[in-house]
Amino acid sequence: MPDDPETNSATARVWKRGSTFNAVKRARQFPDDFIAKGEEIMWCTSCQCSVSWLEKTHAKNHLSSASHKRVKLNAGKLNKQPGLSAPVESPPVAATSTQPPPSTTIPEVNDNTRKVVQVQPNLKDVLTGLNHNQHVNDDFVAAFLQAGIAPNKLDHPSLRGLFKKYTSVEGCLGKGATHYRTSERVGKLHIGAIHNRVKAKKVWIGTDEYTDNSRHAIIDVVLGCGRNVYAVATVELVCKGPNNGVEHSELGSAVVKVLTQMGVDPGDVYAFSSDRASVPRKAYDDILKPVCPKAVWVSCLSHGLNNVAKSIIADLDSNLVRIFELGPAMLHAKRYSGRRRRWFAFLHRKKVGRSVPPKYITTRWSIWRTVASWWIDYMDHMHEFLKLEVQRYKADAVPTNLQQLLDLLAVEQSAKKATMVFACEATEIFITAINVAQTEGEPVAVIMLDCLADLQSALEANTYHPRVVTALEAMANSAARLALKNKFSAAQKHLLTELKKYLENQKSLLALLKKFRILDPRNVRDMDARWELYSDLFAVPISDDDDDDLRESKIKRNRQLQEEWGRYTRIEKANVQCCKDINTFWSQRGGLLPAAVEPFLWFPLSSAAVERSFSLAGLIDAPNRQRMGERVREACVTMFFNGDVEQRFTKD
Repeated sequence: MPDDPETNSATARVWKRGSTFNAVKRARQFPDDFIAKGEEIMWCTSCQCSVSWLEKTHAKNHLSSASHKRVKLNAGKLNKQPGLSAPVESPPVAATSTQPPPSTTIPEVNDNTRKVVQVQPNLKDVLTGLNHNQHVNDDFVAAFLQAGIAPNKLDHPSLRGLFKKYTSVEGCLGKGATHYRTSERVGKLHIGAIHNRVKAKKVWIGTDEYTDNSRHAIIDVVLGCGRNVYAVATVELVCKGPNNGVEHSELGSAVVKVLTQMGVDPGDVYAFSSDRASVPRKAYDDILKPVCPKAVWVSCLSHGLNNVAKSIIADLDSNLVRIFELGPAMLHAKRYSGRRRRWFAFLHRKKVGRSVPPKYITTRWSIWRTVASWWIDYMDHMHEFLKLEVQRYKADAVPTNLQQLLDLLAVEQSAKKATMVFACEATEIFITAINVAQTEGEPVAVIMLDCLADLQSALEANTYHPRVVTALEAMANSAARLALKNKFSAAQKHLLTELKKYLENQKSLLALLKKFRILDPRNVRDMDARWELYSDLFAVPISDDDDDDLRESKIKRNRQLQEEWGRYTRIEKANVQCCKDINTFWSQRGGLLPAAVEPFLWFPLSSAAVERSFSLAGLIDAPNRQRMGERVREACVTMFFNGDVEQRFTKD
């Protein structure tokens, strides 16, 4: 079989199965226009875009395309400018990126044949004359090329959010990042920028993990300081612990390594946030607690709420099992995301035969009112769909299962909405307090203790939400209304039991939340506000290793903080009554105290803070994460967090 196959599709299909022809050999046929990166990637030297090497006509068509000719024409005009030669050599960039503008020329270098002019960019001109978001992408392209990944992968929908997130100042890549050309230097800059922002401040650390198909656990680590959450590391660990999980010692060591790398003082870490799994808790008890003695364990409320709400829905909807048994399978379970597969497993434990959840249902990080509306819409859609399906059969030939499901859905029309309304409304206080950390509302740390107390009181009193009462009164059948009311009471008892379990296991967290209540000026007059009770939160620690000047400055700062705290605790009652927004109250006060208070206003009571930091706009949500190739995902990780291209990409 010849090295240069025919371009018809039949020959190409045969050739691809057995030929040793590759991108390197194809690039040799066009030495001035293409270069190869490995055996699978060939890209144009002029416009830096990936070109298929499988057929020769692909390369010829690209060379004759209008876009390629336009790039060549623009490059020719640049080279023809007086006093300028070819631009300074730089790593290949994406087709949409711009080159740094030259600022000065040095026309002094000559040889025997011709005059050579070197272009020397000025850093100030580079930073002021470029689009920062666009130019940082050059570094990302360089990381892809070092990893042997085709540049056209940069246009993958799963990666567009990365550019939006990490090429902005808010992504901790400062404006000075635009002139860096290697992923290692960008990674160091990323770490240095975060270090400058969290230095000598109280921080919390959070983790979230997921497992890929190669039995590796990907640990995402974030640092939080006030309302700012910084994605600092993504660590890959081998799953060799119990139940194919990560060993707690490896997880704890990885977190400690991140703290050391970021230059964070262990004494400044006041909380460790994670989900309700046993491995992070054991890592905290055995490794993190001795290293960070002031840090408290924060178990994610969203995970607990998710489990409780699923149980409520399953218990309240008496026909849930029958609906799933009779309902048609829209997709196979393996084609669903990881979270939907967990829903499958949950329903399987409930002895459900065909566990097919609604197509668009989600099981975490959502307000349950929205989930309930999706569920209702799904059932309504299924009801209308089945009525059309029944019309396809003769009256005496309708399949038994189809008719049973149609009758069941018709009966459920009156009761299902009231059932789902309670399933979401019973947890409304809980979910509001959690979601307030993700919105512009009240600081969650200050109000959470009151929300938990209100929820417990409501559950113990066995009172219903007004919307639940309205739904009950709308039911015409008194027997059905009584049965549903009894189910509501049982569900509230279930939720109360789960809440008490959580509070029992979170004594250290509740003690810290009790302190945070005083940051609400409306609570100052009702609490013991002595400085001695709160100095461990706000005062600057004094070490024996401090020299005299540093010790004196710390003492002066702590004295000033104490004076400001005294003025705060003596705040006039009229000013307290006018306070409607805690965050605005502290932002408008001057002095040192507001900066010391800020880290404690926004507290990580939900590990959604971790997951959302790594999944902006659903970037690395389960479906997108599965569509991203393993090497593409590793390039993202290496580029922005680890910076160890050579080590990560020499495995294959």
